[in-house]
Amino acid sequence: MENISNILKQFSAQQKMVVLVLLLIFTSVTSVVTTYLTSDYNSCSSIVKENKELLEDYIVISQLIRQQEQQKRSTTSEMRVDSIIVTRSPASIEPEMTTLDTIMMIAEKHMK
Repeated sequence: MENISNILKQFSAQQKMVVLVLLLIFTSVTSVVTTYLTSDYNSCSSIVKENKELLEDYIVISQLIRQQEQQKRSTTSEMRVDSIIVTRSPASIEPEMTTLDTIMMIAEKHMK
């Protein structure tokens, strides 16, 4: 308040009224804008949180798919070395089902 009184001492009576109105408008607008910008009204935190979750799930799914492809490549290279046609055993099917089940659980988590 001392700053405002020091400012007003420099003006005449009519000018003081104009300066007071300008100061009132400036402080009001500054207060409203500051309150609006710091409020959660325009916050994107929920969207950012959802995007982070989706990105983490994408990384998990990508890693699962890469692991599955590497397992297929290693099985294929072993089959080429031996030159024998190998049929899949039930044990080799389980990792695929686990991978697909994991992917489905992650996808269902984001379904609305």
